Amino acid sequence: MEKLNINLRRICDHYLYTNRFGDWAFLDEKQHNLMQKKKKSPSLLKNTKIEALLNPSKRSLERYYQKIRRYEFRNTSLHIIHLTRRCNQKCRYCHSSVKSIKSKDSDLDIKTARKIVDFIFQTPEKSISIEFQGGEPVLNFKVLRFIVGYSQKINKKYKKKIRYCLTTNLTALNDEIVNFFIDNNISFGSSLDGPKEVNDKMRVFENGNGTYEEVMKKTEELKKKYNIKPHFILVTSKESLNNYKEIIDEYVRLEQPEIQLVKNISYTGYGKRCAGKEGLNLKQFKEFWTKSCDYIIELNKKGINIKPRIGGEFVKKIMRNNPTNLTEYRSPCGMIRGQLNYSIDGSIYCCDTAQNFERFKIGDVFRDNYQEVINSEKSKELIDKSRLNFPQCLKCVYRSWCGICVVETYSKTGSTNIKKDDEWCQRNKIMFDYIFRKILTDKEAGRIIKRWA
Repeated sequence: MEKLNINLRRICDHYLYTNRFGDWAFLDEKQHNLMQKKKKSPSLLKNTKIEALLNPSKRSLERYYQKIRRYEFRNTSLHIIHLTRRCNQKCRYCHSSVKSIKSKDSDLDIKTARKIVDFIFQTPEKSISIEFQGGEPVLNFKVLRFIVGYSQKINKKYKKKIRYCLTTNLTALNDEIVNFFIDNNISFGSSLDGPKEVNDKMRVFENGNGTYEEVMKKTEELKKKYNIKPHFILVTSKESLNNYKEIIDEYVRLEQPEIQLVKNISYTGYGKRCAGKEGLNLKQFKEFWTKSCDYIIELNKKGINIKPRIGGEFVKKIMRNNPTNLTEYRSPCGMIRGQLNYSIDGSIYCCDTAQNFERFKIGDVFRDNYQEVINSEKSKELIDKSRLNFPQCLKCVYRSWCGICVVETYSKTGSTNIKKDDEWCQRNKIMFDYIFRKILTDKEAGRIIKRWA
């Protein structure tokens, strides 16, 4: 099998075989024994999936090389600008180095903002996304407005397609800000951890009061006044485990098409204080993921359309072998070539979760140009670290569809080398195992899961 570059994994009473191009097939015990003996019998090759596995089609090869081109040779399209470290909330798991709303010298200034935008427009990419983060980014609305106006002004020369987006907790929005978003086509999303009793354990204001009621008030206002329905992201914690149904029901109530089930508490920024204590360990994650997906499938059977976001992306990869826009599920991952992150002092980091670590600083907008940054030895070294070339990855049945987060690993271990028991890796295996087990053993659930793509 080594020459064919084929890996396998037992799923229930079958064996899942995959090749590097994303072709896959289930083999029963008899077929498995023939494969191990390298006997390509006529009965074995009657299975079209096995035939494709052993003799990849032109389409499989084209998709594979399309994915390589998209991940390896593109220029940066996503540019994340941190407008401020200040926030009116003090969420216990915040991955940013969040500061008090009254903090001084914690905002991006216009001089630095101008340099950041000038740097962003050096990329040859014709379509770019500019994303605003914080802290709570709208607390520095003056600079946000400047960046949008300045980027539109200089784009008369560059003629790029620009998409603006923003991550906000909603509670600091006002009519002026919302109307500016509408006028400039700025999309925005927020975070919600479920119903009040769950959400308010982690997501609180600076004074310690829960945020749920204010977030719901703003959500209703946006819907009634502007016909805007915010997209929410869930951060999981031990509190999520026993409330998975209530959390999913809340997302259904809010007409959310998908729910993020895998965003665990990060060991970065303010949140590292509670990550080990409040985050889900692997056993708990497996229980939460399995129960949540089982419940979502039951809802889907009743015609209630919601899906797990990462699960949907994984199914898309499995069924279509399509590249993903989720930069942490690529090989190499989307750092640098997929996204860059800009701090309030003009420092450039390889991605948005990396800003808390000097190890991942790769440049400065006052000193460097775009080509110097993405082609530097440090950038090449970090990108190389994010490839699935570790020994355990080369032998993994899910290699074609997987991805690793070097920053996440570094935050926990102090190393950018992925080890065999890496938590990120193990979580991915739990999700892939679930998807393939359902496809193999439950036809109705399998059909529903395939629709997630």
